[in-house]
Amino acid sequence: MMKTKNPQVIQMTDDSVIYSYYARERPTAKDLEDVIDIYARAGVNALSHCIHCRFQAYYDSKVVEVAGDLTPEGVEPWRHVHYWHWLTALRRLIADGNDPPKVLAARCHQHGMRFLPCFRLNDQHGFEPNQAIYGSFRRDHPEWRIDKRAMDYGVSDVREHVLTVAREVCQGYDIDGLDLDFQRWPVFFKSDEVKANTPLMTAFVKEIRAYLDEAGKRLNRSMLLSVRVPIKIGRGQVINAPVRHRDLECLGVGLDVPTWIKEGLVNIVCPMAFLANQWPDMIAHMAQWRELTQDTDCSLHPTIHRNLAWPVKPYDSPYVSRASYRGAAHSYYRHGADGIALYNLWDNDKVSWETVPDLGNPSALGAKPRRYHVYLDDPVLINKGERKTFELFLPEDPQDADQRPHLRFYAANLTLEHRIEIDINGTKVDPGTLTLDRIKSGGLSGAPKMPYGYLVSFPLAHTSTRTGSNELGIKVIEINPELSQLTKVYTVPESAGGIAVGLIETLFGYPAGLPAAPVHANLDPLD
Repeated sequence: MMKTKNPQVIQMTDDSVIYSYYARERPTAKDLEDVIDIYARAGVNALSHCIHCRFQAYYDSKVVEVAGDLTPEGVEPWRHVHYWHWLTALRRLIADGNDPPKVLAARCHQHGMRFLPCFRLNDQHGFEPNQAIYGSFRRDHPEWRIDKRAMDYGVSDVREHVLTVAREVCQGYDIDGLDLDFQRWPVFFKSDEVKANTPLMTAFVKEIRAYLDEAGKRLNRSMLLSVRVPIKIGRGQVINAPVRHRDLECLGVGLDVPTWIKEGLVNIVCPMAFLANQWPDMIAHMAQWRELTQDTDCSLHPTIHRNLAWPVKPYDSPYVSRASYRGAAHSYYRHGADGIALYNLWDNDKVSWETVPDLGNPSALGAKPRRYHVYLDDPVLINKGERKTFELFLPEDPQDADQRPHLRFYAANLTLEHRIEIDINGTKVDPGTLTLDRIKSGGLSGAPKMPYGYLVSFPLAHTSTRTGSNELGIKVIEINPELSQLTKVYTVPESAGGIAVGLIETLFGYPAGLPAAPVHANLDPLD
């Protein structure tokens, strides 16, 4: 059942985007208001705006350091004009009486949007201690650091620092709740202390819930607490692995989200991968999240990143299209989402903001074209005689001919002299159904630079595909003999005339036929 009292589309803006990409060098309140107007036109129901990051305030705080302070001893001048513009714009707004949370909250409320100040609880973006952006709290307390940048929430003073900011924000601003971003970064305790310290994080969340309830009495409104957490709930397995690891889990980093939901501490849970939009992993765990949130006041809002086609960088990339966003949202709603959380959709991103209006209308998504990207960390080399396999998750029925489901992939260095064999779940695909679109050297516009190759596509109806998990197999039977001496294909060495496969995707709902190969920087063919 849709929990309509909670916002359906939530936009998160990080600590920099409004100031570095939208605000002018001499910013005014209007610069901030214009951003909110963009969100409102797109149908965003709530704004999560970062006001605390790297243990610094991004507002006119009277209790902790404001970001961009160059006065502490040993802090060097700005290294990059980007950082200077970003943090000077913030401090100039504050100095001119345009405290960002006040300006943003007022404009949100004019549009009927909710305003949720966001806390990045252990952000570790790559800054050095002698930089102002690093922050004095971390710089002055190396004994409380887990590593070079993460702070240990097992230390009471670290938790109290954040709670002090939460109290100030709850008491001094016209807010509608708070958003706790545990995914920037999901490291809170020393690995051998995670299980013992997990109750400390639950107590920390309870404190913030109490501050919100007090603020709700003052403002005469119900307060929302949103949390952004790893995709997997888990069983408490501590993994000493990079934060992008697919097996990272809430309980494994000290976040007892099931207890938070059961005790009514949180109103919105936003599971998310660290970086890319790993929607197949999200769907694989949706049933468990639904079981936790059903019959509670907590809504489930899976997250859509800008990184929709990893490893394609999304910034100004025509390869990522409106159909990419619709595909991610449609798959989430089909598996029980109450709404959608957006992450790092930047204000100058034309594609995403043209698509956001669809994301709050689940019934409309199935009537428009949708793309589902398969994530590959790197291109996969296939030499003569080799068969490589790829995980292929299909959130929709591939046998529904009315949706014209197709699969396609890019094969670098593939020529018409090569002979390849494709199978799905071990059953060969009829080679007569394959379509090859040549990609010129230089590759797909907006995607990583690629050599000569082909975009290979075929219809999924009447193949052995099924809804859910599948295995795509690609085998090179024969190579072009004139290319047998190649030593490198794409970014992969030792090719011996083989091909490199990347950018796998499935497409649904293109009634006029499969869209043309995305060779040019024209968004229309991919919708």
